[in-house]
Amino acid sequence: MSAGPLARRGRAEIAIRAALDFAETGRAQMAEDVSVWGSEDECAEWLGDVIAAGARLLLLNPGFDEMEHLERVASALAPRL
Repeated sequence: MSAGPLARRGRAEIAIRAALDFAETGRAQMAEDVSVWGSEDECAEWLGDVIAAGARLLLLNPGFDEMEHLERVASALAPRL
């Protein structure tokens, strides 16, 4: 069963706060809390929740295969957000 909109929004708000904390402190353990991975559907849902929680800018930094991920984000993920 998937989480409802309020639960997803809460999860996204936690991720935004974790990202800000990571940016300010550089704590490596925060990486898992602010990383997005999974199927295109899972990534679109997660990023959509972050946008719904108020994010106005997303910075996506692939950890590997940068060009492949950039092409997939541009063609399959960005149009869904």
